[in-house]
Amino acid sequence: MLPKLRVGLSPIWGASFLVLAALDVWLYLATHSGVQLALAVIMAIAGVSHLVGAILLVDGNTIELKNPIGMTLRTFTIDSPNDLRMEGRKLFIKVGDQAKKISGLMANGGDWNKLRDAIDAAQKTS
Repeated sequence: MLPKLRVGLSPIWGASFLVLAALDVWLYLATHSGVQLALAVIMAIAGVSHLVGAILLVDGNTIELKNPIGMTLRTFTIDSPNDLRMEGRKLFIKVGDQAKKISGLMANGGDWNKLRDAIDAAQKTS
């Protein structure tokens, strides 16, 4: 089966949210609008969660899909590594007769490549 892996969120997205938070703080200082301060706080939370959070947790035959604040959205259990297929930044998981798609758009590129390599290695040994 698959090794234990953590696919983190992209630090580019996290840094972008932090830049937006800084911009909102600057706008708050210029306008004293409470809305700008609220947006700054929301963007800062999103930025930090993207820097420390994970989108996927893989452990053996279980794959957990997470949201940026860490809550598990869905848990997939696979029978074999052959139930997985990757195409670019998309992971397809065979669930019954269907293939569920998980987008890796917000995933860390290095972690996504490690997942691809782990799936390839597991498929070759099974």
